[in-house]
Amino acid sequence: MLAGVVALSACALGGATKPHLPSPAAPLTIGVELPLHGDIGADGLRALDAIGDEITRYNSRPNVRRLRIVIKDTTLGGLANPHQDEGVDASGLPPQAASLVREFGKDANVLAALGGLQAPLAAADAKAASALQLPLVTLAPLPDDCGALGGRAKTRFAGAFSVAGAASLEALAVARLVKNRGYHTLGILSQPGVKPRAEQARCLIAALTRPAGAGQTRIVPSTLRSDFATLERRAAEGELDGFVYFGPAERGALLCDRLGILGMRATSLAVAAHRGYDSATIPARCRWLRRVEDAARAAQSSVESVIQALAIASRRHNGDAARVTRREMLAALRDGHARGVSAGSAMLACAGGSADRATFESLPPRRPLPNSFSVADQRCVR
Repeated sequence: MLAGVVALSACALGGATKPHLPSPAAPLTIGVELPLHGDIGADGLRALDAIGDEITRYNSRPNVRRLRIVIKDTTLGGLANPHQDEGVDASGLPPQAASLVREFGKDANVLAALGGLQAPLAAADAKAASALQLPLVTLAPLPDDCGALGGRAKTRFAGAFSVAGAASLEALAVARLVKNRGYHTLGILSQPGVKPRAEQARCLIAALTRPAGAGQTRIVPSTLRSDFATLERRAAEGELDGFVYFGPAERGALLCDRLGILGMRATSLAVAAHRGYDSATIPARCRWLRRVEDAARAAQSSVESVIQALAIASRRHNGDAARVTRREMLAALRDGHARGVSAGSAMLACAGGSADRATFESLPPRRPLPNSFSVADQRCVR
């Protein structure tokens, strides 16, 4: 079935012509790195279909240099048995993803690449692409060193751009809810041993304690080095009225009030990392906050960004896209002229190479509380 998908995409995106017809100009090559098996294989296939559809539409336009995609499966093929394959998660994939992006980077025929379906994959892809100056558009957020809070990111991925909002928009979204709920003393934990989740906890502390919010929310001392049992005890003693846990990226951040903390079991946080976890089992005074993600829409946006960057870069060559270099593609993307659209967000230069906003939803939904809202990157707020 997968072979059929790939073969169909290849045919639609610049396949063989009839022998008696003149051969068209060689198409430009775009590399695509996506997981097509395992737990996130379904999202990868949806993204691949969207990429194929978007490039097919582009190739149907008159007088354009056609594009073709070269597809590399991040999971290296997965297993033949789909029921076994369902148990293969994405935690070990970043090194494989990076190696595939390096293959694209070393292939002079590849003008740009698409990939990074999930945040860990996007970060690995970006480092590989930057080292080889390969223009890369990722579907998932890139690390921004709390840049969305309004500062300038210390870490810069010179060759990677994301159609999703910056990673620290999650911390801004949590900060908004913390302030709306009026928590005065807050405990914060993150998923043990996972650096990006600890980074979000750090960004949340920065968002709550910067001058504009000083005096509103007090962070429990050494909260990031505490365990849940310690915070639960402090809540029971009246020292804590709010709690945030940055759990697995696919779950998001858990927010609880004092009663929610007291109603939770110590094992509840660890269970959140298991497959089949049901958010309805958390206490009624707690809710998960996570990004609204659409793999197909993000994939479509990534293609739009590359196409628009190609159009801009080709102006230097009187419209001849075949003469565009990787360096020119990078410049077109970096200058913010390429406007990809993802979940209502535009990819703007002011956001450091990421979409300028992201949408978040609360789970499980509970009336009359709002179920979703958008958060803007503070670097883009005028």
